[in-house]
Amino acid sequence: MATPLADTVALMTGASSGIGEATARALAEEGAAVALVARRRDRRLEEVAETIAEEGGTALVVEADLTDAGQASDAVRRAAEELGRLDIVVILELFKRFGTTGHRRQRRWP
Repeated sequence: MATPLADTVALMTGASSGIGEATARALAEEGAAVALVARRRDRRLEEVAETIAEEGGTALVVEADLTDAGQASDAVRRAAEELGRLDIVVILELFKRFGTTGHRRQRRWP
C-alpha cells in the first residue's frame, strides 16, 4: 500500500527534539524523504536521521544557520539537489528564536 507522502520531499528545521523531531519522523513514516536542517550537526539530529533510516525512510542532515540568508539558500539548494526537489517546508526553530511572524516585517525566505 502506498503511503500518503510517497515521492515527496520535506525540509524540516528544529528536528532534533520535541515537536520538530516528532514532525520529521511523522513525515518520514508517511513516505516523505526529509532534510533535517539545524545550526549545528549534533548527535541528537544524527540520531533522528538514523532512526528514520532504520525505519526505512530517507533523511539528510544539513547544517545551516537559517538567520543567515546565504546559509538558508544553500540549505534549500543542497536539500533539493540531494533529494531531488522540495515539496514541503516546515520551519520551527526560527519561531523559537525570534517569536511569531506577526510582529516581523515580511521577507521572502530564503
